[in-house]
Amino acid sequence: MTSKTQKKPGASAAKAADAVIDAGRKVLEDVVEAGSKTATNFFEQANSMNSENMQKTAEVYEELTKFNQESMQAFNSMAGALAEGAESYSQRLMDSFKAANKFNMQYLEKLSMAKSAQDLAAIQLETSTEIFERSVSEAIDLNQVAADTINKSAAPLKDRAETLMAAYMKGAA
Repeated sequence: MTSKTQKKPGASAAKAADAVIDAGRKVLEDVVEAGSKTATNFFEQANSMNSENMQKTAEVYEELTKFNQESMQAFNSMAGALAEGAESYSQRLMDSFKAANKFNMQYLEKLSMAKSAQDLAAIQLETSTEIFERSVSEAIDLNQVAADTINKSAAPLKDRAETLMAAYMKGAA
């Protein structure tokens, strides 16, 4: 496989991370939009209510503010998990590049010591096998880091969505 046909190891993880960020952003935008609309409606109605209803409006506004703060916290948790995962992924990728560079230097050293065509063939076979095994191992490791990052970063948004659904169902009942 040539370098032109190889896929970048982080491309699928980056796409998945972008999808999680986009989903989180959409949830947050929906929550903020719903909160803003609700707050506007509450304030418009408050102008025509008596003092008892004004107190109830203030309580609802406080609940809405708390709700929006919790949503922001969920988004911040997601962003923190993504940043942590990206850092881990990048570090493992850098370690992989360093190991590959060291391996290449050792390969060149072995080639320079070969005394026959048979030695060269044996070195090439050994090197090809090791490159394949290392590539598979590193791909598995990087994919695991990406999957763990996606799962960890999606958890706060999932929890927030479940809270939203429970509140909606309670309000609908």
